[in-house]
Amino acid sequence: MSENQLARQKHSSPSVESSDYANSAGPELRPDGTPESAFGFLLFIWRRKWVVVLALIISSGLGYLYYSNQTPVYRSRLQATIIR
Repeated sequence: MSENQLARQKHSSPSVESSDYANSAGPELRPDGTPESAFGFLLFIWRRKWVVVLALIISSGLGYLYYSNQTPVYRSRLQATIIR
């Protein structure tokens, strides 16, 4: 068997080594053994866009409530000189 065939077999057959690798901090692998890409993450987010929109709406509402309940802290001073 070639190295590519052995690598495919290692990733496709369930074993203790492959399950340890899946739990490691390494890159996520698809069922065919190829690593996930940034495009895959964006596709995941796009499919769950309602969760993103809901999180934005909730966080914006909570931010507004927090901001509106704050006591204003400001000081202004005006000195006007009128010359005729």
